[in-house]
Amino acid sequence: MPIDPNLLASLEGQSPIETLSKAVEKNPDDFDSWTKLLSKLDDQDIETMRKYYEQFLGRFPLCYGYWKKYCDQEIKRGSLKKQETIDRVNSIWSRAVAAAPYCVDMWIYYMSFASTYMIAEARDLFQKAVSLVGTDPGAGKLWDSYVMYESSCNSPETLAALYARLLSTPFKDLATYWDPYMAFASQQTVEILASDEELKTLETAFDGDERNKLKSDEDRHIMLKKMLIDARKAVFDMTLEKVKARNVFDKKFKRLYFHFKPVSQNDLANWRAYLDWELINGTTDSITVLFERCLIPCAYYEEFWVKYINWAHMARGLEDSMLIANRCLESYLPHSVKILLTKAELLEEAGDVEKTKSYCEEIVTKRCPELLEGIVFYIELLLRQHDRDGAEELMERFSNEDYSVEANGFIVVYMANYYWKVRKDLSMARSVLTSNKDRCQKSLPFWKFFMNFLYSTAEHPADELLALRGDCMGSALDYASKLEMYQLFLQYYATICEDVANIKQMKLDYSLWKLAVSAEQQAEEQRASQKRPSEESAQNTQTQSQAATQTQPMVQQQQQQQQPMMQQQQQQQPMMQQQPMMQQQPMMQMGQAMPQQMGTVPTDPNSPEYAQYYYQYYQYYGMNYGAQQPVPQK
Repeated sequence: MPIDPNLLASLEGQSPIETLSKAVEKNPDDFDSWTKLLSKLDDQDIETMRKYYEQFLGRFPLCYGYWKKYCDQEIKRGSLKKQETIDRVNSIWSRAVAAAPYCVDMWIYYMSFASTYMIAEARDLFQKAVSLVGTDPGAGKLWDSYVMYESSCNSPETLAALYARLLSTPFKDLATYWDPYMAFASQQTVEILASDEELKTLETAFDGDERNKLKSDEDRHIMLKKMLIDARKAVFDMTLEKVKARNVFDKKFKRLYFHFKPVSQNDLANWRAYLDWELINGTTDSITVLFERCLIPCAYYEEFWVKYINWAHMARGLEDSMLIANRCLESYLPHSVKILLTKAELLEEAGDVEKTKSYCEEIVTKRCPELLEGIVFYIELLLRQHDRDGAEELMERFSNEDYSVEANGFIVVYMANYYWKVRKDLSMARSVLTSNKDRCQKSLPFWKFFMNFLYSTAEHPADELLALRGDCMGSALDYASKLEMYQLFLQYYATICEDVANIKQMKLDYSLWKLAVSAEQQAEEQRASQKRPSEESAQNTQTQSQAATQTQPMVQQQQQQQQPMMQQQQQQQPMMQQQPMMQQQPMMQMGQAMPQQMGTVPTDPNSPEYAQYYYQYYQYYGMNYGAQQPVPQK
């Protein structure tokens, strides 16, 4: 249950602002604490307010509602009658749309402000806004504001050009704009409604028809206007079809704005399908816009960034894809494995080897120290640059680092495989594996690779495999991994052993080994199960003692009443002759724990301890089978 910050503050003597500020300093991604902190800034001084809004919006730039609240705070503390306040608010909105250029709500708020207080700059801002978010399903309000602005400027040519652009832009509310356009067009001439290029095309088409040569100038203007309106209507109808096709996807979304909470699985699936459809049917601009729209609610989903970067690299070039990768790493996913490596690939492709090396060093030392993919990329970068000595120094350096079990095993296997397959240096490969047996004793991939290496390269593989089996079974591997390794050993051994008796003996040894391990596990489980009731019993001791104290007087009274009767019955009973009871040794069960004196499993099949150990096995499990010692094969 979360602690109320106000209650915590009262107990610790801190204000809610201090408590929440410490919370976000400790965890900058604590979205809830951030929102609570910002909600308490109304009474704070302007510098404090600016400080926390700047920090929050630097961390979460897609929260358009908080950009608006930031501007509202500035207006509250200043006045829109003062140019200083207008400039300050404009600066905030400028940074907002720069941080999230494809956020339609951000542009709607900004243009509501700009069309009132920045009239001179508004037209350029409107043009930029509709070029970025004009196709967004929620762009209707933006187009409305744009049309109102141009109408207020009393420039019919500019408004006509805007309508021409609007009617060819696919967005959700497009169908509602045909009637307003026709109302506007009815009051204008064709020279105003058409651009110069369009007018020339219309006149050429009109004059090329022999039937039009005898028509008057008035009829000519009427026909040209009708031809233009028909062309507009054709474009409008085609654009509506695009809207309908995209609406199949758009209407399924539940959330199109950014939030720190996860996106629903239905929305994620819809984005995947929508992007795939757009990649087939859209243009470069429409695909770009859809990716940017997707990355507003899905800003923390690596898969969409990777897909965007890969497409941009193919369609827009190396530079654009690098910009997208940098934006992802700087603002949203600084530790994304795929994005980090994608950027490294882009840097290498750009030909800046030294910068790529520095970036790889940053990945493996600072950003993701145990990122195996980063280590491998760094090594292979040097190999691609024909720097074999540098690559081997890196391998040696990383093999001496103490990472996790999986990472240690992977690095050693990678290094040994390099010397085996690339350098053809079997001695060095064996040295790498042998020197790291203790360090990698819990790594199953290490033991598998080691066994395969010996099986493939050893001069006497049977002897080598027997020795490695002993090392592996005596290692700190878990039971399931040892079981897998033993099975792999049997597969390898069966292909190089020349005596079927030895193979049978190995299989028997395997069966007995499984029994021994199973017995040890059951004994351990039994000890654990016996320990739990004793702990529960200890907890109930006090209660039982109290109950016994309360019932003791009553029990003593009952015993005193029954004692004369029991003595009388004993005198009447004949004396029974006591017979000695037979002492029987309980039968040993399969899976029961082995006697402690048996010790650990011997690893040398030629030693007397080996034969003695399995002789005890046979006796213990009731097997009348003499131990046979396999003859090592060469």
